[in-house]
Amino acid sequence: MSRDTERVMRAFDEYLKAHGNQISDNQSLNQLARQFTEEYNDLLQDHEPESAEDYLALSNEAPSKSAALRYAKKALSLEPDNLDAASAVAQLAAQDDVALLDKLSALIEKGNRQMERENHFKESMGDFWMVLETRPYMRLRYDYMQTLIRCGMYRQAILEGRQLMELCKEDNLGVRFDLIHLYAHLDDLEPALALRDSHPANKDDGQFLMALAALYFKRGALDESLACLKKLCAVNRDAKRFLQLVHKEDEDSLFESTDDMGYRPYTIEELGYEYFTYLYLFENIQPFFDWAYRKLRNYKVK
Repeated sequence: MSRDTERVMRAFDEYLKAHGNQISDNQSLNQLARQFTEEYNDLLQDHEPESAEDYLALSNEAPSKSAALRYAKKALSLEPDNLDAASAVAQLAAQDDVALLDKLSALIEKGNRQMERENHFKESMGDFWMVLETRPYMRLRYDYMQTLIRCGMYRQAILEGRQLMELCKEDNLGVRFDLIHLYAHLDDLEPALALRDSHPANKDDGQFLMALAALYFKRGALDESLACLKKLCAVNRDAKRFLQLVHKEDEDSLFESTDDMGYRPYTIEELGYEYFTYLYLFENIQPFFDWAYRKLRNYKVK
């Protein structure tokens, strides 16, 4: 769910509180929802920025980094406790990722105090993404994890990822995908398998299969690696095409198959997204892709 959607949800919640006496059944609730949509859309057409959320939206759409920072600072001035605004300012103003780590770490301490004050660590533990008020905190922690990865602090990133998954058992941010590739990069087989087995869907997920295939290859377990790749071919129709492009080191063609707006699961788009997202794992194991292509180029999925 995007921040824009969250804004609409918050506005609708306030609208329901103000007009709750009009609700008697589902029909009246649906009518009220339609009425809210019409009024909200009319408001957006002539709406001048007023709230921190308004300025954050402008920051996200700003044409330059300086303009984005200016809007983010305005949002933070309106709501000094807004973690989204504080994180945006930190990321836009930091000189480098090492400096950013310090800023985000300090914000996490501030966020911890907020979560404790509002009793979320007790009442919302395991369901943080289900509560709108805790989402900025989750985003902040996730940004911190990604910064650790960019700094090459992989062990610390794993610890952060595990904590995020404790906060949100459903893992709406997709932390498990970061973790499986970190485990593969660090040759950590046991936690990788434990993560795979933690949810039935992981066992047939294309990104999990690719990461585990790479991990097994790095350990010299070629039969296990090949088994993962054959299963990948069964769930992703473009797996062989992907392996061919990486084998040929044709990153231009692979990049053309990706999309900044997302990807279609079980296609080359997903595998291309995975490859470029986790280059720290894949860029140094070209022999794995050469071997995988040779093994599978004539393989027919049963």
